[in-house]
Amino acid sequence: MKLRDKDLLTQEELLTISQQDLEHLQRQVGIAMQKTLEEGWTTRKNDPSRVTRLRLSNFPFCGLQWFMSLPGSTSNWSHTPFAKSYFTSVGTTVHTVFQEALGNLCGAHSIEVIRDWKCLSCGAINTLQRKPIRCQHCGEKKDFEPMEVTVEHGLMLGHVDEILQITIHFKGKLRKIWVVIDYKTTSLSGLAKKHLLQDRGYIAQLSAYVGLLRKKNYPAAFGVLVYVPRDNPFKLKFFFVKVSQKSTLNRMRMYLDQFRSASTVMNDESLWKLVKERPCKTQLQEDFKGCKWATACVGKQNSKGIFFHAQEAMNKVKSRLPIVSQEHLNSMDKEL
Repeated sequence: MKLRDKDLLTQEELLTISQQDLEHLQRQVGIAMQKTLEEGWTTRKNDPSRVTRLRLSNFPFCGLQWFMSLPGSTSNWSHTPFAKSYFTSVGTTVHTVFQEALGNLCGAHSIEVIRDWKCLSCGAINTLQRKPIRCQHCGEKKDFEPMEVTVEHGLMLGHVDEILQITIHFKGKLRKIWVVIDYKTTSLSGLAKKHLLQDRGYIAQLSAYVGLLRKKNYPAAFGVLVYVPRDNPFKLKFFFVKVSQKSTLNRMRMYLDQFRSASTVMNDESLWKLVKERPCKTQLQEDFKGCKWATACVGKQNSKGIFFHAQEAMNKVKSRLPIVSQEHLNSMDKEL
């Protein structure tokens, strides 16, 4: 609503504001800021295609939890509480700054960064390599824009923060290996909490990146979680992740089965199957300790309760089901 001139104080009137008015002004500013923290939100447009692939960033993946979030993720717009939006934005900025700063060091201190590179001449992507001299698609010696590495296999899709190529002495010869890096923001106090540094979700995501790169015959040796304190990035801490290829691929196969079931739910029967076969009740109990749905899922008497809530979610997205058509599933699906 447009303010009328008579509603605004004049310059002369501003000079006569009393101490009581100033105190009231301070209180109102404080209330506005506090309510922003407690009740504010941000709005962004959703990408409907995101739910048609199994995102590695969703690991450890629970089909039931994913299905119950569909009313929000399939709407045209999403509303994110202030706190989540704030920390996500800070994390995005940290990623961007580290990636650019590290990329600018390529060639110095034996640093070699592996990325996808967009040719600024033809727009094609030169995948998983050091910065190219010549585009492998158009042959031009133009500049290249660095991109986050995309790893995908069938229905699975993920984006790697960073890959360093490191030279080592192996059996008397100089050989090159890849170290896969995932940046995570935290606080200085968070660095002191060992259980946070060994977050199952972070380890599952990073292991999946390494596992898929190995599956495509790239020399991904291991992963590193780089924890960057928001309040002092110079105090960062590393957590090295050794990846068992066999167990990682087995876990990913189970997540993929969960996604197939959840994305093709059509009715109560297929929904009830999803509830009964949720991963915390099968072979993946360890992955879901501390799950936010645990209080609704645990115990024999609670299965009906979680099924009722899942039905509520299904009714809200009924017109969109199945989320992934059988044709899309058949055309995209690949076994690991």
